[in-house]
Amino acid sequence: MLDREVLDLVSRKDLKSLLCLTACSGALAGLMALSQSSCLAWIIDRAHLRGAGLEEVSPGLALLFTIFALRARISWLRERAALNFAFHLEEGLRRDIAERVIRLGPLKAWEKKAGDKVAILLEKVEAVGEYFRNYFPLLITASSLSGVILISSLLLYPVVFLVFSLSTGAGVFLLSLIGRWADGRAQERWNLLGRMNDYLLDLLEGMATLKMFGRSREHGIKIWRVGEDFRIATMEVLKVAFLSSLVLELITTLGIAMIAVILSLRLLAGNLDFFFAFFFILLAPEYYLYIKVLSSRYHVRLAGRAAAQEVRGFLGLPPQTGISRPHPS
Repeated sequence: MLDREVLDLVSRKDLKSLLCLTACSGALAGLMALSQSSCLAWIIDRAHLRGAGLEEVSPGLALLFTIFALRARISWLRERAALNFAFHLEEGLRRDIAERVIRLGPLKAWEKKAGDKVAILLEKVEAVGEYFRNYFPLLITASSLSGVILISSLLLYPVVFLVFSLSTGAGVFLLSLIGRWADGRAQERWNLLGRMNDYLLDLLEGMATLKMFGRSREHGIKIWRVGEDFRIATMEVLKVAFLSSLVLELITTLGIAMIAVILSLRLLAGNLDFFFAFFFILLAPEYYLYIKVLSSRYHVRLAGRAAAQEVRGFLGLPPQTGISRPHPS
């Protein structure tokens, strides 16, 4: 689900650095999830079934706490890198937009209303930064982590790999359907924001004249209506976030339940060791964790895509070549 509309705003060098960092951190997180699950399964197997004492399982406990610390450190480094990347991206986009306005000249630049330019400089650039701060790194991390867990489950127990693959495919398919339905609503929200900014700016500029003629109170109802339209559009986008979260929550719950039932039946039949059964039961929530978090931030993707289209459109306006003036007769 890489969005070319947003990625085209970033230089290839900076994008590759962020992509490599998040992919490596996701792969490391996947390896540590495997190590954490295997270590915890080994501790429970030794302590519960084989009666091992604290001294025998203490190396496993030390390794488990070390893995916890390393995962927290890697997650912190990834979030910090994404935060710095988004900050520099927003700063660069605002600089490019300001330079574009200067290059266009006064006549061409003011063909787009001031409220739209304010929305592009503030909210829309911030939405693009939010995409790279809270969605794109998580998407790459989830892909890398899921790939590591899928490969390991394919090698160790193909039935679990089949459940993982089918549930992930169903989730991606349903999210794609939701995304097609929601793209227009996200774009409509940004259009309403631009119109609201234009109206409020025009109202502030003409407030003295309206008060002079006693017409200022009439615009209170219009302001409320414009704000109400924007509220409705915003709630439509948030409904998409709740719907995508619900879909992924149902799919992940069914996936974990299917894995637990299959492994429990194999364990009761004596065809599977407790260590492997408990290992995959612990691994299943790790596999679905980033997918669920990603679905809860799906509205960030929608807002970032729609905002990136507006920013690209403004930066792609043709520059002003000259102003024709009438010659005096």
